[in-house]
Amino acid sequence: MRARLFVALAAAAAALAAALAVSLGDVHTGAVASTVATASMTASTTTQTTTSSSAPADRPPVTASVQAPPAPSNSRVFAAVSQAFQTIADYLGALPAGGNGLWRPITHVRQIEPGDLIIMKKINSKTFVGHALIAASAKLLLANGTFALNVFDSTGQTHGPDDSRNWDTRTTPLKGASNGSGLGFGTIQLWVNLQSGTPEQISWQIGRGPVQTPIVIARALH
Repeated sequence: MRARLFVALAAAAAALAAALAVSLGDVHTGAVASTVATASMTASTTTQTTTSSSAPADRPPVTASVQAPPAPSNSRVFAAVSQAFQTIADYLGALPAGGNGLWRPITHVRQIEPGDLIIMKKINSKTFVGHALIAASAKLLLANGTFALNVFDSTGQTHGPDDSRNWDTRTTPLKGASNGSGLGFGTIQLWVNLQSGTPEQISWQIGRGPVQTPIVIARALH
């Protein structure tokens, strides 16, 4: 169970990076091997320019393009992260009803289990850039037909007063904020189609209106 949760969290971290940092097109393969994983992560590595403005007096500021070299890996965690990075959003949304051997779509609220990956799709870079969460509990039916669901995610906007980032000293407070930012545990409100039971939207915390973006839920099978 711990191993599965660790891989799921690693997948969530990669999914979050993908949702926030890139806009991926269709992915035509979900196969993961160490060489494919290495290639995918190498392709996703961006070249960054680093400038030091506080260099010692005897050394000039340094501007350099930095890119980590590729390296082969047989790590299952690395393969899971690479796969999640490749297969986010549109790929998961296009899964057949029975899945593809690697991912299984979750199309009814009763199917949701801890470890399932929840993707909030990107609206645009100014309104909402997307988000990824990992289901972390059973669902709790609320009086209005929505569901409360505990999740793991990484965010600076906590999921209500009971969110772990409000009290966990391992999180880092945002500048000027009292709450923490980073990996944590909180509760969201899940909105479903009352006729079909299909999960449709998420409220960032209980009692708020839903974020106006569709969601995709899927389960990693390996």
